[in-house]
Amino acid sequence: MSSKSRAATRTLIRAGLVGMAQGILVSGALFIFEVIIGERQGMSGLGTPISTVASLFLAMGAVTGACAGIVAGVLSGIIGMSAARFSFPVLVWFHVSLFALRSFTKGELVRFPAALVVVLIVGGVLAFLAAVWARRSPSAVVSLRWPVVFDSIAIAATVVLAIWGPLRMNSLPVRKSARADAPNILFILVDAMRADRLSAAGYARATTPAVDRLAAEGVMFENAYAHGNRTIISVPSLFTSLYPALTGAIGFHELMAPLPEHQVTIAELCRDAGYFTVGMMNNTYLTRLFGLEQGFDRVEEFHRRRFDLSVYRVLVAVGLLRKPGYATGMYASATEVTDVALKWLSRASREGPVFCYVHYMDVHHPYRPPDEFERMFRTRDSLAQIDPNALFEKSVDLMKRRKLDPLDDDELTRLSDLYDGCIRYVDTQVGRLVEAMNALGSGRPTVVVFTADHGDEFQEHGSLYHNNVVIQELIRVPLVMWFSDRRFGKRIPNLVRHIDLLPTIAELVGAEVPGAALGRTLTGTFDGSDSTAVTSIAEGDYCSAVVETGWKLMRVDTTDTETLYHLTDDPWATRDVSLEYPADRERLSALLEGYLRAVEALRAKPSETYDAETMRQLRSLGYIN
Repeated sequence: MSSKSRAATRTLIRAGLVGMAQGILVSGALFIFEVIIGERQGMSGLGTPISTVASLFLAMGAVTGACAGIVAGVLSGIIGMSAARFSFPVLVWFHVSLFALRSFTKGELVRFPAALVVVLIVGGVLAFLAAVWARRSPSAVVSLRWPVVFDSIAIAATVVLAIWGPLRMNSLPVRKSARADAPNILFILVDAMRADRLSAAGYARATTPAVDRLAAEGVMFENAYAHGNRTIISVPSLFTSLYPALTGAIGFHELMAPLPEHQVTIAELCRDAGYFTVGMMNNTYLTRLFGLEQGFDRVEEFHRRRFDLSVYRVLVAVGLLRKPGYATGMYASATEVTDVALKWLSRASREGPVFCYVHYMDVHHPYRPPDEFERMFRTRDSLAQIDPNALFEKSVDLMKRRKLDPLDDDELTRLSDLYDGCIRYVDTQVGRLVEAMNALGSGRPTVVVFTADHGDEFQEHGSLYHNNVVIQELIRVPLVMWFSDRRFGKRIPNLVRHIDLLPTIAELVGAEVPGAALGRTLTGTFDGSDSTAVTSIAEGDYCSAVVETGWKLMRVDTTDTETLYHLTDDPWATRDVSLEYPADRERLSALLEGYLRAVEALRAKPSETYDAETMRQLRSLGYIN
């Protein structure tokens, strides 16, 4: 090898080492900052100790920075310039661009690949221009001093962005004045909570003492229905007062579509009435990706805080970290959600009325309550030998049809005990949240709405969780409304629906009900002045049902079957009575078929809103009462 080649090799090696050192310094510092400072809340939910996560983040940052540094160093060697002079514009722009994007998109770089590519291309051009400037003006870049200065600026800029981003998101908007008597609205939804597990509903265990108090002092609806057997089907209907086929929101794999922007949600009604609207969105579906953040001034995406870290995704992908499979390990605990909700309520209530939506995930499988609550409802101590993790893995295999043997009696009992423990744990946080809201001293009355998006099944119909059709266990939900003046204390046996909540809240806050809303206000049922019978529709994946007082007809498309249930005698729909009541089956079947045909025609319309004629047609079919 000639002396010239050896000199070039030494230059490249030296350039690579300088770039590597600089990359380790900058990337390592920034990634560790993101873990400890930027994502400090709830790191235990990652399923790995924070020390391990921090170490892996640092290692990944070092590798990333080293690669960028080596590339910059090698290029600087090729063009015959100091490695330090060339590498600093590359690295500085890379880091500032990356973290600026992260700050402004709240961690959603995975959703903005085009923006990231553009930033990196522009950054590369600017880096090249900076390098040319450095080469032509050598006196402006001396030794290693300037790279260190610029790297320090990059780190400082990242710190500012990381702090300023949350501050920007935490600022309250200017809002028009609401009615002087407008109540604060606290809307609490417990994911996957069955109606029959409330002790107020007659359950043998004291699972819900806090909710029981709300029911005793407020209004408890004993016959309430959701409109879907999964969150993405149920919640859009709850938010918009439209049945699932009309909301336009779909969350099923390649068919996924977000809630269209023209649909009016409860949060939008409250916001336009002068409310500050805050959402505790502790569910994957409750994000901008699915359009369910419409109308909220501020949103806490607990799920995103854990899993939209760019480096975390890489570590999971390469197998260095294991992402928890389902809710309890994946989502924030009820305690964390309540803590954050209280901070927002304390701030927002000083400015005016507040609508706060709180979504708890702890009752969702895999049912992992805190130890105190796990022991509280243990049927037998011997059942503790059944490991909850192993039980969950087996139950998921059953749910996905990978195994055919159902859970035995002990396993099913253990699963049910864990479920009850989760309910009792969430109930303590519900009580804490309501009590704290009453103590805010805003001078406004408070209305609490408590419900669930769906229930869960424990093999009553051969399956587990909410993976079955629109059976009663999944679509009958708890519904309680509580008023801070404690003026009711009533139980309402009438059939009511989630679509009725938007008109009810609209009346309470003084907002106009959208013309497309299919529900009706429940305020008339509080004093018994309105006992009108209503019809409810429920939809699932390839199934649907129509429910009216005393009756339910369910259709399953995959098996091409219809079943009729007499709910007066059989409230949990365990026995098909189609042969005993053929006229009722024919009537309800025609009603359901009419609905499905009508909505299919409506969905084919290009119009973004449902006009008065559309509503008239639905009323003629009996879907608006």
